[in-house]
Amino acid sequence: MPKRMSRRAAALALSASVIAGALALPPAAAADATRDGQWYLSELRVAEAHKITKGEGVTIGVIDTGVDATHPDLTGSVLPGADLGGTGGKGLAPSDTHGTGVASVLVGHDDPDGVLGIAPGAKVISVRATDANGELSAPMIAEAIRWLVDNGADVITASLGGNAGDAEGQAAVDYATAHEVPVIAAAGNKKGERPYETWYTTMYPAAFTGAVAVTGTTTGAAFWDGSVQHVVQAGYLGISAPAAPMTVAKAGGGYREAAGTSYSAPIVAGTLALIKSRFPNLNRRQMLERLLLTADDKGAPGPDVEYGYGVVDPLRALTEDVAYATPPVDTLSSGPAAAASDTGSGTSGLVPVAVTAGGLLLVAVVVILVVRSARRRRPATSAVTPPAPPQGPPPPPGDDAQWRRP
Repeated sequence: MPKRMSRRAAALALSASVIAGALALPPAAAADATRDGQWYLSELRVAEAHKITKGEGVTIGVIDTGVDATHPDLTGSVLPGADLGGTGGKGLAPSDTHGTGVASVLVGHDDPDGVLGIAPGAKVISVRATDANGELSAPMIAEAIRWLVDNGADVITASLGGNAGDAEGQAAVDYATAHEVPVIAAAGNKKGERPYETWYTTMYPAAFTGAVAVTGTTTGAAFWDGSVQHVVQAGYLGISAPAAPMTVAKAGGGYREAAGTSYSAPIVAGTLALIKSRFPNLNRRQMLERLLLTADDKGAPGPDVEYGYGVVDPLRALTEDVAYATPPVDTLSSGPAAAASDTGSGTSGLVPVAVTAGGLLLVAVVVILVVRSARRRRPATSAVTPPAPPQGPPPPPGDDAQWRRP
């Protein structure tokens, strides 16, 4: 069982992975299995997106357990970063294999038997947020975000989370926002062996205002039953991406089967890297609008608690005309919506979606629908009211903050 500590102590426990290790297969079968575990590359039309850009010139900050930069899929793609646990490895001496898997989904450059990342032309800068015992403190996440902003990250992704946020963490996301750096985070999982893994609403840092939370899907864009749902609150931004089943790189070499929103987040962060490479002059707001407004709307029309704005679509994010909104997308939920328009020529319309959660919170969630002549989006007048997200059980007594890798 993971260690449990109080918020005051701000000690966070990272659980052991519940995913099986590398496949014990002959080389040819292993190569086939690796490709099978990357089914999402075809569903997301990544090969077509890579004809436009592979993310060259973009640096992605990864907050995790450290990255094995010697893995064949990652050689030359991982920059020295920071080790906030004091072990001195500059983010390149991983405490376990999790961060290496995340990095491979981002920038894997597809060695003969390997994993191809969403943005293989980009670079990863790794911040290890675990000490020698695999533990981290709450301020460590905030410190990691600030460090990456100050050291040149264009996009930040975090595949870890907990059920309680803090002012320091929110301030760090605000710092990234002020410096035009998007923060992407895994929403969390509800499958697992530990009691707190049964919570199924978005965890922090994904739930911080200004961050983008990522829920998980599986083949055919079906919502993955192991993913938590999005929450409904002012300033919340959500999207979804493939989570299971996955094949990812393993520290020390080889590959392993994996599942979780830990791998959804880097797919979204990698898509942002493609956007940044293709449109280098976009600011953070415009990057997020292009990301969210080109997502493939699934589930109930408009944003909903499973898919958020929809399933990430890298090709559309690079090719579709987007009419950037005023006010910015990350402030729309806190103010009145602009009048909707539907000209059929790429003009964006704003649709308020009122959601009541437990009779206590009424939030205007706004979707901006991009209308294309070739493939029209849902009409701007089709406002819907998705159900309030379910709430998980409270933390165990005396333990009001628990963190883990999704």
